[in-house]
Amino acid sequence: MIRRFRRLSFQSKILLTYLLLLLFTVVIFAICYIQGVSSALTYNIEYMKQSNQQKNMNLDIAMGNNSSLNLLHLIDPKINVILHEKSSNMTPKDRYERDYYMQTVLKMLTVINPHVQRITILTSAGDTYCSINNISEDYIGNAWKTIDSVAWKTKSQKYYTIPYPQKIGNTGYSLLTVYHQLSDIGEYKTYGYLLADLDFGSIAKDFNSTDAADGLASSFAIVYKDQVIYNSRNAHINLETDLSEKEKQEAFPHLEQIEASGKESGELFLNGTLCIASVLKNESTGWYLVQYIPKHLLINTSMESMLNVMAWVMLILTAAGILSLILSKQVSRPIKALAETMNQARQGEVKLLTGLEPREDEIGNLIEIYNEMGKRINDSITKLYIMQINQKQTELKMLQFQINPHFLYNALNTVTAIARLEEIEEIPAITESLSDMFRYNIKGTDFVTLKDEVIQLKNYIRIQSIRFPGRFAVKYDIPEEYENNGVIKFILQPIVENSIQHAFKNKRDQDYLKISVSQDSEDYLLISVYDDGCGIPKEKVDELNDALWNTKANTLLGEDGTGIGLANVNARLKNFYGEDCGIVVESRYGSFTCIHMRIKRNKEG
Repeated sequence: MIRRFRRLSFQSKILLTYLLLLLFTVVIFAICYIQGVSSALTYNIEYMKQSNQQKNMNLDIAMGNNSSLNLLHLIDPKINVILHEKSSNMTPKDRYERDYYMQTVLKMLTVINPHVQRITILTSAGDTYCSINNISEDYIGNAWKTIDSVAWKTKSQKYYTIPYPQKIGNTGYSLLTVYHQLSDIGEYKTYGYLLADLDFGSIAKDFNSTDAADGLASSFAIVYKDQVIYNSRNAHINLETDLSEKEKQEAFPHLEQIEASGKESGELFLNGTLCIASVLKNESTGWYLVQYIPKHLLINTSMESMLNVMAWVMLILTAAGILSLILSKQVSRPIKALAETMNQARQGEVKLLTGLEPREDEIGNLIEIYNEMGKRINDSITKLYIMQINQKQTELKMLQFQINPHFLYNALNTVTAIARLEEIEEIPAITESLSDMFRYNIKGTDFVTLKDEVIQLKNYIRIQSIRFPGRFAVKYDIPEEYENNGVIKFILQPIVENSIQHAFKNKRDQDYLKISVSQDSEDYLLISVYDDGCGIPKEKVDELNDALWNTKANTLLGEDGTGIGLANVNARLKNFYGEDCGIVVESRYGSFTCIHMRIKRNKEG
C-alpha cells in the first residue's frame, strides 16, 4: 500500500490526501456535534439552576425586608401598650392621639421598605390601625377570613397570599399580602396580626430586568399549586395562557417531583412540547421557581452553529483542493530550477536564480530567500576580501605615515638635543617608547585587546609629553572589565594625534585630554577621546558627522595618502563591526571636542 502510494504522481498524492482530509473532517464534525449538543444541554441546565438561585435570592430579599415587622410591638413599648388596650376604654382625644401615632409609625415603615405599599394591624380586641386613611370594610373582612382559614402553629409563622389586583387610593396594584402574628415573648398567645401589602409588580420588574441581564434563551415562571403567579415576557410557552387547565393539572405536579428529586432539573411536556426544566422551591412562600426551554431549540441552535461552521470548512476545503491541483502543476519547474542552482552552489559557485516569472507564493518566497542568501554569501566574500585589503593598506600606511617623517624628525632632534645638553632619564624613556611603538606596528595580528591599544597610545603620549613638558595632562577612565574587549589596531593613536595637532593650536598653560570607555548598550562600547582645545564650528561638525554616517561597510580605503585620520578609522570600524558602528564627532567651538567610537562588545583580542 505504501509502495503503491509512493509511485503515485504528485497531483494524485495531493488529491488522495485531500479526500482523506475531507473524510476525517466529516468524522470530526460528527463527533463534535454530538459533544456540542450534550455540552449545550449541560451548560443551559447549569445556567438555569444558577438563574433560579439568583431569582430565589432576590425573592427572599424582597420578602425578608418586612420579616421583622412582627417585632414592632416589642421594639416600641408604646405600640405594645396601645395594642393591649381596647379603644372603647379610651377618651376620644386618647383614641385620636393613638391612631395618629400608629398611622405615623406604619407610614414610616412603608417608606423604609421599598416594596411595601400598605401596613395594617388588626387586634384581637377588634381595633384596626393602618398606614393610610379610609381602609375598606371589605378588606378588613377578607383579612379576618384569611386569618381564620390558616392553621397557625408557631409564633414566627407567616402566611403569603398570591398576588391579587387592588387599588390603594387612585393607583391600581398587584398586591401580595404577608400576614404576621403579634404575640408576647415567652408565651404563644396572639393578640393581633400585622398585614404587609407588597407591590408584586415592582418585584416582577426585578425578575424582568434579571431575565434581560441573563441573556438566557430559557423562560421563567413562578407556580403555586395550580396557579401561575408570574411568567416572563416573551416566554416560549406561556404557562398561564398556552396551557389548558387539564395540562396544568398534569404538568404542575411534575414540577414538584423534579424539585423533590434533588436534581433540580428534568424533562416535562408543556403544551405538547418536550422541555428541559430547572425547578427550585422558595421556602418562605412555598412557590416553585421554574426555568424552562424547549429541548428542540437547544438542539437546533447547536446544529445550526455546527452546520454553519461545517459549511464554511467544506467550502474552504473544496477551494483548497482545487487550488492545490492548480498549484501542483506550477511547483515542479521552479523547484527543479532551484535544485539545479543549489547544486552548483554546493560545488562552490554561488549563482543567483534568475529568468523565472515573479511569484508571490511560498515557492517565490523560497526563491527570494535563496537569492538573498546567495547575495549575502557573495557580499560576505567581497567584504572579507575588501577588509583584508584595507587592513594590509592600513599596515603599510602605518609603517609609512603613522610615525610621519615630521614626527620622527622632531623626536630624534629632541633625543639629540637632550643628549648634547646633559645626561637625563628622558632619553631611555623616549627610545623605549619608540621601540615599543615600532614593535606594535609590525606585530602580525590585526586584532588586539583594548588594553594593548591603550599601551600603544601611552607610548605615543609619553614621547609627546617629553617633547612638550607640562603642555597637556592626560586622564584615562577605562574600567578593568573592558580591558580584554577586542578591538582592531590603530584606532586610538590617530584620533589623539589629531587632538594634539589641531585642537591645541593656541598656546596655553596646560591643555587636557581624556580617554574613556563606557557601555553604550548591552552589546556595544563607546570609546571617547575628549580634549578641551579650540573646538570645531557647528557647520563643520555637521558636515563631518554627515560624511562619517554615510560611510558604508565594505568601503575600500583610499590611496590618496591621507593617512588613517577620522575618515579611515571610521571606515575600518564600519568594515569590521558593521553599519551601526563608527565615529561620531561632538564639539563646541572654543570649548571642547569629543570623538566617540562605537564598537561591539565581547570580541576578545
